[in-house]
Amino acid sequence: YLYAEAGTYNTITDIAQFSKNPLYRSGAQTLTGDFLYYDRTKGLGRATKNITFTDTAQKIILKGNKANYNRFTETSVVTDKAYVIVLVDNDSLFVSADTLRSFMDKKKQYRTMIAYHDVRAYKDDLQARCDSIVYTYIDSTMRCYVNPTIWSQGAQMTADFITLEMAYRDWE
Repeated sequence: YLYAEAGTYNTITDIAQFSKNPLYRSGAQTLTGDFLYYDRTKGLGRATKNITFTDTAQKIILKGNKANYNRFTETSVVTDKAYVIVLVDNDSLFVSADTLRSFMDKKKQYRTMIAYHDVRAYKDDLQARCDSIVYTYIDSTMRCYVNPTIWSQGAQMTADFITLEMAYRDWE
């Protein structure tokens, strides 16, 4: 489903450009922004200003002002005030960074997100700051790199590297 109040779609080149309230919806995914561009032949998309990508199946909301997407490699890069909200155990994990990069594994079964440069993460019971984070959706694990600092339950923790399991799992 595609909605826009202004734009063009060239049926010969398969290039679409939409502005003025563009909205794209496919299954559980929705994308909005001030400007959406997509080259169907190359599988390359771009969105600019006030971008919101929502995936109800993966339980994420991604925001920023510049985004690039490659359909064939299932990768995306978001910059300029980029942040993501991930639903974890009925709570929200907010992660902001200069750059958010997302990709699927080779079998296209699960997504990994890399946040880097000036990363900050917030959750009801946790705050974190570091240079970079790798978050894997398959196990809800967040790995914090380069001078990570975590604040939780009135305590501050620092280390060279910190791994956090964000979702509750019953190991029995």
